[in-house]
Amino acid sequence: MSATRAHHYVPRTYLAGFTDAEERLFVTHKGTGKLRRSRPIWEAHERVYYRLEDGDDFLAVEKFFGQFEDRWPAVRASVLEVLGLTDDTELRAFLMGFLAAQVVRVPETLDGWDEFHDQMLKKVAWHLTATL
Repeated sequence: MSATRAHHYVPRTYLAGFTDAEERLFVTHKGTGKLRRSRPIWEAHERVYYRLEDGDDFLAVEKFFGQFEDRWPAVRASVLEVLGLTDDTELRAFLMGFLAAQVVRVPETLDGWDEFHDQMLKKVAWHLTATL
């Protein structure tokens, strides 16, 4: 997909902060729990996710987010330098892990996980009782 069609809901430049020396990150499949390696460009996007149907510029939202995403690598590097984390891989990884944890700890995310697990449990129970 071209950059204008693959609209990342988690910016590639943000995901790049979680990559290894080969610029790959670990991705867990939400349904199966299987772990795989991938690249930021291939993850956390949907085709024309932010496309507007009305107006002159149907990519206005994608362009708006792009303003911030384009500057993130420089901002991240500055923050790491100010914090003295440019040479400390362990502390840098801890900081990135901490930031990622902030996303999953909010009620909306946890409620979504609960709902997913409830639905899966109901399906398993239905299949078990249907085969008896």
